Amino acid sequence: MSEKEIERSLIASLQEDKLSLADIQSFLIDKRLWFRTVLTDLNYKKESLKDNVSQNDLEKIIKSIKENPRITREKLAAIIGKSVKTVARIIKDSKLINFVGSSKSGHWEVVEYKKDN
Repeated sequence: MSEKEIERSLIASLQEDKLSLADIQSFLIDKRLWFRTVLTDLNYKKESLKDNVSQNDLEKIIKSIKENPRITREKLAAIIGKSVKTVARIIKDSKLINFVGSSKSGHWEVVEYKKDN
């Protein structure tokens, strides 16, 4: 049976509801007749963090750290209602918060910038 005949047979079986799409995909993968191409979305615009995160979230994080310098990222995430990764990104991009010490016994410090008069 040629590849064209196999293709026609599979399409006919799919149209008659004899096979599911998953069955056909499995068969094509087994016979190495299947491949997938992933194309990037050229219309995708990556939002900057400043557009994506509100100043209110940073203020909540700073307030929580001032109240408890040993607070975890998980607890900060729960406070602001975002993921732990988002909290880490906010902290990294803010440049106002530093972690001092080891991961087990360290603590957060908020850097206060003084304005020159």
